[in-house]
Amino acid sequence: MSSASRFDVSLAPFPIPRAPRLLAALLLAVGLMACRSGPDAGEQRTEDADGPPVVEVKAVDYAFAAPDTVRSGWNTFRLTNKGTEHHLFVLSQLPDGVTYGEFYAKVVAPMDSLRSMVRAGPVDTAAARKLRRRIPDWYPKEMPPMGGVSLTAPGRTANTTVELESGTYVMECYVRTAERRFHLLRGMAKPLVVTTDSTGASPPEADGSISLSRGEMQADTTMAAGSHTIAVHFGKKDTSVSLHRYNQHLHLARLNKETRPDDLARWMTWDPIMPSPVEFVGGPQSMLAGHTAYMHVDLSPGRYAWVLGNPPKQGSVQPFTVE
Repeated sequence: MSSASRFDVSLAPFPIPRAPRLLAALLLAVGLMACRSGPDAGEQRTEDADGPPVVEVKAVDYAFAAPDTVRSGWNTFRLTNKGTEHHLFVLSQLPDGVTYGEFYAKVVAPMDSLRSMVRAGPVDTAAARKLRRRIPDWYPKEMPPMGGVSLTAPGRTANTTVELESGTYVMECYVRTAERRFHLLRGMAKPLVVTTDSTGASPPEADGSISLSRGEMQADTTMAAGSHTIAVHFGKKDTSVSLHRYNQHLHLARLNKETRPDDLARWMTWDPIMPSPVEFVGGPQSMLAGHTAYMHVDLSPGRYAWVLGNPPKQGSVQPFTVE
């Protein structure tokens, strides 16, 4: 990708004040009712006759408003964060015959307990083994990650295009609150059925690309201001790796003068804990190796960084400038 290459997320500030707990709960209910009753919350729309349909996803603290079903094939997921915290969602396909309720009870709950145990200090080995035995064999080897939208700051909208096969998926936000609770355990998860009826759409045309492979990324360090569509390639298929899976998620952050890349790298984990040290503006979530996601973003001049989560050791950060 050349320095003149062209990257759709507004970077204008959009502060949202925090409300008292009761008021926040009321606003949540009203906001979700508005989201669900709107024309774009329960259907796929096509803005470009030649492009993939747009699937609107609204996020609040802590819930998603999104369609229950979408068509298979290429879709552009548009995440609008109407909450007061950063949010994201990852799409993972459930094994045949496994319900969302089973996933929650057998995977989410014990994993949350395990991670809380690890973060609290010395681990009770016997208790940890007991929790691990509750997690079924089909997780994660039979539950492939198929993309989503990465960390998106309050007031932002982020767009990612992915190709989905038919099946039942889980849409979840695995960010943690300052109290170290998964957002998904507070309501930020929902099932999504992808039908056999296809969108018939082609992938978007990209004017730039990023390659991810085994905890490393290759991307340009200088980019031009403006709108861009970036193809993000998730490594190459490797039949020696179960499901050809690399659990890597790419995030785009806008940096301030005080941001230290090393501090950002240490903060980035599989389940980052809020508050965020920077303002994130989207990116693609994990996919199987050999797949490609397309990120649509509008960049204004300033300092940015690509942040790769969950490589072998800790987050990798690659700063760049927009001129």
